[in-house]
Amino acid sequence: MNKQDCKKYIKRAYKNLINSNKEITPDNMEKEMIKEIKKQGSEYIAYSKIAVSNMLNSANSLITLNDLLEEIDVLVKIYPHTPKLNR
Repeated sequence: MNKQDCKKYIKRAYKNLINSNKEITPDNMEKEMIKEIKKQGSEYIAYSKIAVSNMLNSANSLITLNDLLEEIDVLVKIYPHTPKLNR
């Protein structure tokens, strides 16, 4: 994880703790960060599953990494309310 990702998850975890009136402790911060990481991971997995499904149902006989990455770019444009993926 890079520094910016770390800061992003810390900010989200901190806001969740404040919003739920929980004490800022290492254990609570850990739990909230794990929730946020799992949540974003689930979103990324959903994007990849949709991209692979779309590619399997397209005219391409071979799925390449570049094709999948381009498909992700299209999905982000179609569903702009979801967070943008970092590649």
